[in-house]
Amino acid sequence: MKKYLYFLGFFLISTFANKSFASKTNASVCQGSTYTWKGQAYTQNGTFTNSGDTLVLVVNPLPFISLSYSGNACLGSTLTFIYSDSSSLLSGWYNDTITSYYGIPFDSIPASTVSSPYSFSNPNPGKYKITAVSQAGCSYSDSIITGKCASSSLFDTICQGDSVFFNNQWRYTSGSYQQQFQNGNGVVDSLSTLYLTVNSLPSVTVFCYNTSTGDTINVCFDNNSQNLVFYAQTNITATVAWKLGGVSVSNSQYFAPATSGTYTVYATSACGTDTATYTLEPCLLDLIWPGDANHDGVVDNNDLLPIGIANGLSGLARNSTSIAWQGYACADWGLQLLNGTNIKHADCDGNGQINNNDTLAIAQNFSLTHNKKDDERKPSRAGIPDLQIVFFKNEFVAGDTLIASIQLGNAQQPIASIYGLAFTYNFDPNVLDASTINFNYSNSWLGASTDKISLVKIFNSIGKIKTAITRTDHINRSGQGEIAQFRAVVTTNNISADKMITHFISNLKAIDKSENVVDVNEGTSSVKIISNVTSIRQQEILWWLYPSPAQNYVTISGSENIKDIVILNVLGEKVYTETNLKTQLKTVDILNLPTGIYIAQIATEKGRGEKRFMIMR
Repeated sequence: MKKYLYFLGFFLISTFANKSFASKTNASVCQGSTYTWKGQAYTQNGTFTNSGDTLVLVVNPLPFISLSYSGNACLGSTLTFIYSDSSSLLSGWYNDTITSYYGIPFDSIPASTVSSPYSFSNPNPGKYKITAVSQAGCSYSDSIITGKCASSSLFDTICQGDSVFFNNQWRYTSGSYQQQFQNGNGVVDSLSTLYLTVNSLPSVTVFCYNTSTGDTINVCFDNNSQNLVFYAQTNITATVAWKLGGVSVSNSQYFAPATSGTYTVYATSACGTDTATYTLEPCLLDLIWPGDANHDGVVDNNDLLPIGIANGLSGLARNSTSIAWQGYACADWGLQLLNGTNIKHADCDGNGQINNNDTLAIAQNFSLTHNKKDDERKPSRAGIPDLQIVFFKNEFVAGDTLIASIQLGNAQQPIASIYGLAFTYNFDPNVLDASTINFNYSNSWLGASTDKISLVKIFNSIGKIKTAITRTDHINRSGQGEIAQFRAVVTTNNISADKMITHFISNLKAIDKSENVVDVNEGTSSVKIISNVTSIRQQEILWWLYPSPAQNYVTISGSENIKDIVILNVLGEKVYTETNLKTQLKTVDILNLPTGIYIAQIATEKGRGEKRFMIMR
């Protein structure tokens, strides 16, 4: 037995002495790393054997972390990290400008505080890096760069109606416009801003002011008239230039005219030029003689009666309040006595008020007389027919035949009963060839050669024609239309610039067969003489407007059918509109329109036209 045990022991000792025992190794690495065992590299999870030895390798996953950047660095953004392993720890943010999140340093945030996701807004430009370390000691870092906002500014100025192309769009209104640019990471990191200014086109309107009262009024001009000032109102700051007949007369917004005529003002800015005109008619109003309140040519006891009738009324004051015996110009007031005399004559001291103080002028100037000027017109009265002058063109050049139709009555106010009339026709002799002046009654509706006689006496040097026409059969006539024509050839030898001329009727007396006076208004009309033929404005269509000045109506006629009519005041406001017409002749009621200058615009199938006319009462 002992022998057996001895041999068994010897066998076991010999066996273990000649052979080592098998081993087992447990190891771990982080994902992406290599574990070397017995000269071989291992990167996968598993159990491996080599020469009877065993390797158990665990590959630990890296913690998940992701940084993202939304928005842009220029207009506000958010930096976000997503962290999914709550057992891992944050190693920290690597940026000198960001040391904490909600006041807690990132490198000391406990794992228990980590939730998914974390974010913060509007980081400063720079590079941000965060590292996560798992419980197995595996770490993973992610970094991101937030771009610094670069910017540029563009400044541009254009005119209304123009545009600029910016950020793939046409821009045509004032304002600031922005274009964004992205970096390679898709982050907006720079901006370009366009500051655009759109300037308005110049626009100008002309007003006429009475400098003594500041009122906006429609006025006439002569050497004794009130001081007048034109005002050019512009919508933007512009350079202003006034011209009369193409000749510069002022460069100020305020301008005092020195003569009658058509004034043009030019308002010029960097965006262009706009123009407006104002026609200042010669004064044809009757002068005021202090004390002659009834305007009969003599100061006497009869002049007290108009002051009593008009006592307490007020109107436009004269420029001078003197009661010295001379004629003073003043625009008509809106009222007249029954005999047709304008009530302004009762304001003998010219202060704009009719009261007892006006009798002082009667006492001072009692028995003094004056002769009414031969070319002094009677004030126009409403409700009676006109002896009107009608020109069939607005502008004439040298060599043109100027034709004026003298028309008695119209469709709205015909002559009810008339036998004859005498009057003075006044014209400008400086722009007419004296040898061609002619005045005749050939086509008069008052009668034929067998039942009428006429007289025409022409005074070329002073621009007057004294004339009369009467029937001879002791029968009154009724009707309306042309009774005479004035003709002359235009010459520009005596003028160096365009000139506005006015023809008018004065000293009119009309009677019936019993010698009763027939009330008729004395007409007036103006045209423009062009000194340079190349400057004449061509009319787009052939049409006429009469009378001008007008009182209660204007007649518009054309060589073709009129479609639309629009009337504007001097402010450009529409005061009358009529559309869808199909007529060559249209009478427009203007009774409700105040005294002033107006613009009539018409449209036909072939074009449009525009004419100015005056309402005077």
